[in-house]
Amino acid sequence: MISLKKKGFTLIEVVCVLMSIAILIPVIAEINMSNIILYSKNRDNNNMYLIAMSLCEMYKKSNTYYDDLKCNIYLNSSYELLDTIDQNIFSLNKDNSERFIVILQFKYLDTNLYQLSVEVKDRVNGDSLKLSSYK
Repeated sequence: MISLKKKGFTLIEVVCVLMSIAILIPVIAEINMSNIILYSKNRDNNNMYLIAMSLCEMYKKSNTYYDDLKCNIYLNSSYELLDTIDQNIFSLNKDNSERFIVILQFKYLDTNLYQLSVEVKDRVNGDSLKLSSYK
């Protein structure tokens, strides 16, 4: 008696598996792309927040008081910030097509109360973030 043992897969089984994989690849690629976009946006927002928070903290620690002053500084990331608020105002005030525009607005509000408003604008995405600090 001749016995025929099945070895391997049939052509129909292989084609079904390949079609299933072909259907899943675009779905997985779309999920991956949306995660990359969210990561990039989150990184940019975090960078804007670090810039604004760093400038607010520098102002709180400084001994310099500005009555009424509005100025812009330009930079690409929070790593470009210098040690003091004065250094940042005088060194980073040239517009060299940097990614972030930081608008610093100093106000004298009341007796011994000064306010710093920091607005960071992203030129690429059009996003902006605003923080205030008092001393």
